[in-house]
Amino acid sequence: PEGARAVARGDFRPVLRKRKEWLAGLGSDGAELVSVQETWLDERYVLAATGWRMEFGAAGEVEVASTYLVDMGGRGR
Repeated sequence: PEGARAVARGDFRPVLRKRKEWLAGLGSDGAELVSVQETWLDERYVLAATGWRMEFGAAGEVEVASTYLVDMGGRGR
């Protein structure tokens, strides 16, 4: 919940770990990736729109969306 920001490839896993810890603190029992939609912007960048299902025990589940701009390094489609 800090808005948009660039994250280097090597820093991405620690960011995900921090997000997981934050969600666990809110009572999350886990998250499952339920959808990914790719939109290529050019030969280098792809927009990945993802859907996640998060479990919160007796409180039930919540579905959320996250969008990532991914630098594919010119590898193309």
